[in-house]
Amino acid sequence: GKGLGGLNACFDLGQKHGGALRSPMAAIMLLAYHTLTSAFFSVPEELPVHIAKSEQLLEKVFLEFPNSAIFLFISGRLERLKGKSQSAIERFNECLGTQADWVQLQHLCCYELGWTYFALANWTTARGYWERLLAESQWSKAFYTYMIALCDLMSG
Repeated sequence: GKGLGGLNACFDLGQKHGGALRSPMAAIMLLAYHTLTSAFFSVPEELPVHIAKSEQLLEKVFLEFPNSAIFLFISGRLERLKGKSQSAIERFNECLGTQADWVQLQHLCCYELGWTYFALANWTTARGYWERLLAESQWSKAFYTYMIALCDLMSG
C-alpha cells in the first residue's frame, strides 16, 4: 500500500505479529502526520479525527515503549492539540527527564514548552525556555530573541 494506508498496514502487521522494526517507525510517521503536519495543513473540522487516531496509536505504542522519549514528545503535542496545556507540560517535562543526551529532542521540548507557556500568558517561564534555546540551539537566534522580547513586552 501507499501513503497513510501503507503506514497503517505496516503498523497493524507489526502489532499482530509481535512487533518489528517497521511497526514503531510506522507509528512515529503516523503520529507525526496526525499531531504535527495536520496542525498546519488540515481544516479544523478534521482535528477530532487526528486526535482520535493519535490516541489509538499512542495507547498501543506506550504498551511496548512506555518511556520512549519520542512518544512522550508526540504525546505532549497531542495534549496541546486537545487544549490540555497542563498535561502537555507534564509530557514535555517527562520527555526532558528521560532523554538528556539527545539535545535536539530537548530543544524540541523546550520549543513546545515555550509556546505552551506563552499561550498561558506565563511570560517568565516562557522566556526561560526561549533563553535556553537562544543559548543552546543553532536554529534561529533572531526568532528566539524576538520571543524573549515579546515575553518582556507582555510582562511589562
